[in-house]
Amino acid sequence: PLKRESIVDSMLLILHDWSGYLALEDEKIDKERGVIIEELRQRNNAQFRVGNKAAVSVFGDTRYAHRNMLGTEEFLRTFDPQVLRDFYKCWYRPDLQAVVIVGDFDVDEMEAKVRAVMSDIPAKENPEPKRRITLPDNAQPVVGLFTDPEATMTSFSLYYKRPLRPFESRNT
Repeated sequence: PLKRESIVDSMLLILHDWSGYLALEDEKIDKERGVIIEELRQRNNAQFRVGNKAAVSVFGDTRYAHRNMLGTEEFLRTFDPQVLRDFYKCWYRPDLQAVVIVGDFDVDEMEAKVRAVMSDIPAKENPEPKRRITLPDNAQPVVGLFTDPEATMTSFSLYYKRPLRPFESRNT
């Protein structure tokens, strides 16, 4: 429970701005590069490296196998800020977003607040279709052993593939 209703209002405004109104100014992007590169460095531990090595076994030869979510240090140092703005304008749009709010509140009242705050975010005209990346099937089990000199533990993962549900029924 919150004593100040304005906290919820402020959080909804932050979500609103993230959802479609970031300025993404060159100088601010450039200032943030170091922060993101440091995040990449902090994640670069044995578990992260082993996970990257295992990705090809898990995801086959797809984009998921060859990309981490932050990118490479080289890219982070050199990308043109317009690349980030283009990505944001292409993929940060209402039809690809969801707002999840958990708490002890009146559902109808909260839904009305969300609708009031978010309703001015325009739908994208002629949006880029979301890519559907499918994992390749395999007749034989895929087995991999991945090591790292800094690993301090042993772990085991077992994945079972199953037929993909039709795209239209995945959000129900």
